[in-house]
Amino acid sequence: MDWHTVASTADEFADQLDTVVVNILDKHCPLQVRQKMAPSRLVNRWLSDSAKEAERLRRRLERRWKSKGNKNDYAEYRRACRAANNEIITARSNFYKDRIK
Repeated sequence: MDWHTVASTADEFADQLDTVVVNILDKHCPLQVRQKMAPSRLVNRWLSDSAKEAERLRRRLERRWKSKGNKNDYAEYRRACRAANNEIITARSNFYKDRIK
């Protein structure tokens, strides 16, 4: 249906209105696709030295577990995960407590 012709029913009018509006929008402000780049480094200014060291240990143990597939290595890696998470939470909490003060 062309926008120059007059719609005879409510449904035709709704379709005509939709078509006209979409055509005008496409002409004057077409859709644009943007790709947002993820930051290369996550913001971790609150990490303490002990939290950074705990993360390094966790990653080292993860690599060892994945390369060997040993159950004991996995258990040690999971313990390091919990310890690192606790260190990160504590460091973040201390960071914000200090900033609030």
